[in-house]
Amino acid sequence: MSISFFVKFFFFVVICSVAGYYGYDAYSNYFLVSDYSKPTYVFEVSQGDTIRVVSDKMAKDQVLKTGNSLIFQNQLDPVESLQTGAYIITMPATPKDVLSQIAVQSKKISKEKQQLAKRKSITVVFKEGETVDDYIAKLVGAGLGTKLELSEYFTKGSNFNRVTYPWLPEELSCQYGQISNCIKYYIEGYLYPDTYSFFADATIPEISDKILQNFDNRVWQKVKSTTTNLNLNKAVIMASVIEKETGRPITGVDNSNIEEINTERRNVASTFYNRLKNNQAWESDPSVVYGSGKRVCQSTLTVEGCVYLNGPEGKNKYNTYDNVGYPIGPITSPQWYNIQAALEPAKTNFLFFVSDGIGRKYFAETNSGHEANIVKAQKINSERVQK
Repeated sequence: MSISFFVKFFFFVVICSVAGYYGYDAYSNYFLVSDYSKPTYVFEVSQGDTIRVVSDKMAKDQVLKTGNSLIFQNQLDPVESLQTGAYIITMPATPKDVLSQIAVQSKKISKEKQQLAKRKSITVVFKEGETVDDYIAKLVGAGLGTKLELSEYFTKGSNFNRVTYPWLPEELSCQYGQISNCIKYYIEGYLYPDTYSFFADATIPEISDKILQNFDNRVWQKVKSTTTNLNLNKAVIMASVIEKETGRPITGVDNSNIEEINTERRNVASTFYNRLKNNQAWESDPSVVYGSGKRVCQSTLTVEGCVYLNGPEGKNKYNTYDNVGYPIGPITSPQWYNIQAALEPAKTNFLFFVSDGIGRKYFAETNSGHEANIVKAQKINSERVQK
């Protein structure tokens, strides 16, 4: 045999080997089903991801045989504008099937985004210290439900998913909404105050979920590694009272006084804990206000149409004059600083505090010191009125 024959034969073998390699690679890219054993594969497409990124991830997760599996198929039948979002691939599937499912779901996501962009949005601002009743009034005013619908929804614990939101409190056996012996609204305390944008056609569950997700992000994610949901529930109750007891109702809270107010919050929390240790009632006016709907008649400030603590209007489970310990539930939805104060109180021996007309607190360890602070607050209030 001539040398030329061997040369030709050698090149023939090389060509066949290369063709066989690329042929098998193409076959595996187009037709082979991977060894992925689960019925579905879920993945997320983030901003900037390409088919190459998706293909490599699927190969790493053993959904595809190789990282090139979708690349070749996408060159033949490209996915138009891969959308960000969650995708669910039904398995088993060939690379062609996988890309087809991605294409269908991407188009669906794109269509949904276009529809969402056309939906009218409404902005609602829930401020610190507002109650569920205040929230309902604002939602009704924005056309996002009726008072009856919203009230009934927020009252019932069965409307809220404690699997999704494990920090929500367990339901009590009493009749919610009957404020004389039970909680007014199940969800009071957990509708985080903030500025929200809702779709004009949003359902009440959608509105609720958006607000609760905000609580999860702003509160639960910060404390879940160190706090049980039961301890958080107690902290929210205390924080709701701190929210109402502190602040500056006339001047407001800003950068000039936030440090002073946060110190007051931690001191108020310390006072409440000290009174719990001594089996003393908190004697917090805002708890009576929530239960009765009226201001408390007091000696430091003249209030018209107030409620007397020994009167029938003040008799309920929220009244921390009649009841030793925590009120039965939160009296507002507190912001993070107040929850933090309840979880991290100051170390003091305070047992009393009183406020002046602008909200500043005066703390005392003894009753005589408290009486002196009352006189001080009265004098400050009198001087303010005269100015």
